[in-house]
Amino acid sequence: MKIFQNSKLFIQNLFVLFVAFFLTGKLQRPSSEFTHTLKRAELFSRNLGSNFFELSREWSNCFQLLNEGNYVKARDIRRAILEDIYSANELGEEYFPPILSNQFFGPIGHHAFTGIHIAAQDLDLIPSGRRIGILSPDLRENNFVSLLGSRLSYVNFKGGSDWTELPSNWHLSERMQMIRGHDSFIECYELVDEVFRLKKFSRNNPVFKCDNGYIQKSRNQLQSLGLGSSDWFVGLHVRDGSPTSALRNQKIDNYLPAIKEITRRGGWVIRIGGKGLPLFPKMDKVIDLVAQEDAALDLHLFVLSQCKFFIGTHSGPQWFPPLFGVPTLFTNHIAIGRCALTFSEHSFTIPKTAIKRDGTKTSLMELLESPLGFGELSLRDFEKRGFQILENSSVEILNGVLEMFDRVEGRPLSREKELNNKVADIRNTFDWTSKGNLANSFLIENEGWFLK
Repeated sequence: MKIFQNSKLFIQNLFVLFVAFFLTGKLQRPSSEFTHTLKRAELFSRNLGSNFFELSREWSNCFQLLNEGNYVKARDIRRAILEDIYSANELGEEYFPPILSNQFFGPIGHHAFTGIHIAAQDLDLIPSGRRIGILSPDLRENNFVSLLGSRLSYVNFKGGSDWTELPSNWHLSERMQMIRGHDSFIECYELVDEVFRLKKFSRNNPVFKCDNGYIQKSRNQLQSLGLGSSDWFVGLHVRDGSPTSALRNQKIDNYLPAIKEITRRGGWVIRIGGKGLPLFPKMDKVIDLVAQEDAALDLHLFVLSQCKFFIGTHSGPQWFPPLFGVPTLFTNHIAIGRCALTFSEHSFTIPKTAIKRDGTKTSLMELLESPLGFGELSLRDFEKRGFQILENSSVEILNGVLEMFDRVEGRPLSREKELNNKVADIRNTFDWTSKGNLANSFLIENEGWFLK
């Protein structure tokens, strides 16, 4: 028994050394006060029949479940974990975690979801109250963070804010994947669909508005790049070349015919994006902010909020325009069982196409029953499972842009109600799928998609 106790003490001390190194970057023996603090924090105790390491591992395993297409199972496991933690801490139904974990800040799509979280409070989908954002001081200067500032309290935290991700703090900090509701927890994608289902956000009824001074300043900057004071424009973001997920990438070439159609109609196209993206070829009435390093970051919010409509891909920037009521065309989408979301008025999605080994296209039912519907495996993993993923063609994207003009200008779409009903019939056979509009033009060209 003494040997066992000594072994346990050795492991605990080794862990303390590891934590100290993680926090300080120095391999040194921590003070006794630091050691006792960690022990008092119950990092070594068992909680709810499972220690924090096991809880964290179980939560992380849900990402793999999700990528394999097991959306409902992953959702239910996460919900059960949080319900147990909240119950063990004897928290009432109307309690909400006052801190937004660091997941809510950083990538642009995460900032957008913070805005949707605020909208969900206004719609009484989740408890309403002022939340605290913990973030580095340099991020406070971010336009997107400033936009949300009227609804959040921010605390500077130069480093180490990952403590919000520790299971011992999950009842103190909101988990972005599973949001605290009035009587249970709501998966983030389901919350997005519910927010935009309950309230039809449009240009005249947005979630947020930009400051007039910022709008005028941005207009002046763009005029120096050729945009006239009365010119309208379409925003564009094409995720191309990012090393993190080839499945979400696509080539810019297939967008060129659609861009030319927009400029033919008298509009401009302003493309946003980070460093390292391939530049567009020189085109009339096209501003590529990727090539304008000094202007790019400051103008992104303006483009996302003020464009006539936005063309996005499966990437963070596409989440922002709907908060301003901007119609958004989501191209080259994957995992449409959870990601073809409702969003703002006139918004719709064109999915990527999956080809089976026999050369036929995967139907909507087959897609939702496979990892394609809810997961994001690698291209290689999908190939091993017999699926080849095809990017949207230039014709599909052009037809999507033509459809967007019809939608925003109030022209009826051919067979729209009939095709939407067919999609709904298939979606309704699942526990949950996203409810956003799929491109009418895509549905007409893919009648075989409705085979069950």
